[in-house]
Amino acid sequence: DPVEEVFEDQLACADLIIMSKSDLMDAAGTARANAIIGEHTARAVKIVPASRGKVDPSVLLGLGLAVEDDIENRKTHHD
Repeated sequence: DPVEEVFEDQLACADLIIMSKSDLMDAAGTARANAIIGEHTARAVKIVPASRGKVDPSVLLGLGLAVEDDIENRKTHHD
């Protein structure tokens, strides 16, 4: 499924995932979403919940992730 491939590729390359609509999920729903994300990521990825469409900009800025140093290890369906 091409949509699933895009989802998997995005997770394979992600350093940060914004979990939108987290205010609409209960603890079990959040755990299920985190488990699905965990199945598709090979390394620790920061997951930031967003409630009512808002994310604190300070969370997004200055993470110092140095993604360019690890880009060769991020394989996708299109490599």
